[in-house]
Amino acid sequence: MNLEEKANYIKQEIEELYNSQTISINERVNEYQKEWDKIGAEILKCYQSIFTIDVDATSKRL
Repeated sequence: MNLEEKANYIKQEIEELYNSQTISINERVNEYQKEWDKIGAEILKCYQSIFTIDVDATSKRL
């Protein structure tokens, strides 16, 4: 293998490693996004239940 072939081989190996790492990072980001969506939904439910309780309490006082 001459120097140019070695350089191309190393370049290809680096590109493959980079691409595999990028896929791995994107998969983790997607998993984190799903978790944040779940947390956001729970927070929204809490706010909605608090608001509902306040409205019920207000109407009972009237």
